[in-house]
Order: sequence, then C-alpha cells, then structure tokens
Amino acid sequence: MKKELLLIVLLIGLPTFFIMNFGETNAIGKLVEEMAVLRTQRIETYLGFPATLSTTHQAIVDRIRQGVLANSDADFYSPSGLQNGDRYFYNELVLFKELLTLMCLQPTGFGVNGTYISPDGMHVTLLDNRWQGAEFNRAPCSPELQQMAKNAIVQLITLDIQLVQSAIQSSSCPKLATSNMERARTDVAIGAFEPALVNLRNAWSKAVNCA
Repeated sequence: MKKELLLIVLLIGLPTFFIMNFGETNAIGKLVEEMAVLRTQRIETYLGFPATLSTTHQAIVDRIRQGVLANSDADFYSPSGLQNGDRYFYNELVLFKELLTLMCLQPTGFGVNGTYISPDGMHVTLLDNRWQGAEFNRAPCSPELQQMAKNAIVQLITLDIQLVQSAIQSSSCPKLATSNMERARTDVAIGAFEPALVNLRNAWSKAVNCA
C-alpha cells in the first residue's frame, strides 16, 4: 500500500513540476499537465482492484492490476503526448481481454454468434475480431468483480480516447486520423473493444507519423 500511495503522490505532483518548467500558458505545459492527469486517473483505476483476494480470481486480478499499471509508465507519456503507442495498445488489448473474463458474459441468445451481455446489461461484441471464440467464463462469476471490471473498461477506454484525441489535436495532419477515430467511437458504442483499440492505435499512428 505504501508503494501505491507513493505512485499517486508522484503522479499528482507531475503537473506542478512540468508547469514550472514549461509555463502555465505554454501549449506544451498544458499538454504535459493533461498527460499527468491521465496517468493519475489510470493509477486510480489500478487502485480500484483489491491487491489480495481469498478467491479463485486472484491470478486474473493480479494480471489486470499489472496491465493497468504497465500503461501508466512514464515511457508512454511525453511533452508531445502519447509515445510508443504500438506497445501501449498491444498492452491494452491484453488487458481488456483479461477484464472481459470478469464480466460474467453470456451469449445474447439472438442467434448472432459473438454477441454477449453482462448481468447488468452491458453489451459486448466479439464478431470478426481476434477474440471471437475465446473463453470468457473460465472463472466463476463474481458480481463485485464484474462491476469493477465494467467500471475499469469504461474508464480505460475513455482515457485511451483522450490520449489519441490529444495526439490528433497536436498533429500537423489530423484529418488522416479522423476515419479511424470515428470507427473507434462506433466500436465502443456497441461494445466491440478489440477493433476499437485497433482503430485507436491506427488513429494515433497516422496522427504522429504523418509528414
């Protein structure tokens, strides 16, 4: 717990540190502050999962906590926004698949292979993506952990969209990323998180790698 609290203190202190160096009215300083806030919010998601459990879910929760923390690393956040995005979104794909194992997903029963629903009504679409046919009920359903996983999915996909949006706004050719960003938002709306993350990665890549 002391280590976790130290992480929070360090991250919360980052905006002040960078603003002192870049200036509050400086565009770079504002972007750095935004990056620090997003990192802090990600750490808060990490702390939302219990460190110890007396259940069969311990290994899954450990992997989720590690995954959330991995993409909070300073290596992904720079004064110009998200960097190393390919590795960042690879990590997110691994993490979201783990989160879905806690969602207590059941087929919708409407005859469409790959569409699922959680007990509290969250729709998840696994059609035509790398997760289709994966086993998502290998652990007993825990209503408490299901709610934690749902909250984490909503929080993390929102943070991911904000990260990519910042990259697009700072890009010299933002229009190149528009179509992938629009597809990502559409994917999120139907619970298709795997293609959403792929489209976010592609939008980031087009925004930062254009001439």
